[in-house]
Amino acid sequence: MFTGGVHETTTKAFAAACLVLFAALIHSLGVKNLTSRLHSSTFWEQLHTTVRQENILKKLAGPPIRPRPRPAKSSQVSLFFLFSYGQLV
Repeated sequence: MFTGGVHETTTKAFAAACLVLFAALIHSLGVKNLTSRLHSSTFWEQLHTTVRQENILKKLAGPPIRPRPRPAKSSQVSLFFLFSYGQLV
């Protein structure tokens, strides 16, 4: 009744549909898993805790022993400055 070509085509189409459904299932489970882990209130609570811990560590560390070096001031005037004020035409 059925020829070999029709049976093979139907089998391939069914296998492809199963693969698409399986991929959609995996995708939806992954999205649900990520959204449950990254709930907004949990995220903000973790952020608040991290900021609080950083502030505590800064207070415990105190002021720096040696201040940071400041960049040297250049005595040269930039060309942009001269062009912008029309002194170099």
